[in-house]
Amino acid sequence: MSGKIDYNDLIIPFTPDNKYVFVSENSDNQYRIFGYDYEGKKKIEIRKDFKMVRYEPAEKEEYIASLKKDMPNNQEVKVGNFKKAIITMNTDKYGRLLVYPNVDRNVDKEGVYLDIFKDGMFLNRISYTIRDKEKTGMLSFDITEFFIGDKLYVLNSEELTLDVYDY
Repeated sequence: MSGKIDYNDLIIPFTPDNKYVFVSENSDNQYRIFGYDYEGKKKIEIRKDFKMVRYEPAEKEEYIASLKKDMPNNQEVKVGNFKKAIITMNTDKYGRLLVYPNVDRNVDKEGVYLDIFKDGMFLNRISYTIRDKEKTGMLSFDITEFFIGDKLYVLNSEELTLDVYDY
């Protein structure tokens, strides 16, 4: 394969719950999520104000270096100037949609947050301390989280660890 690839354009955050499959619009200028029923019909649309977030130069360089490390045959890597609005999503046992938004590192150097929605309505933004900031705003194949029943499972495939939290 030749040419540059921006892997952020290829990954579309989505997550199922008991009623819907939530699919994020993979956008750097809109925070929008669609909820589809299990017949594939769009049932809800969630929007939230979002200001475009530019990568800091050092952050972008680090991101490109981390992607190149995992690319076969020294594949060229392209990263846009702006971060996608939504990094990833999960649902929890309470039927809430948990959205990891991107954060402007010029405003908040360390924070990691979750936006919480219920029945399509925004409830709150909370600080989320299980993930560290280095793993947000960038593609991370190393850490995956699963909410199953009353537990939160955090799989770190680089360190081969599984942390389990009561939830």
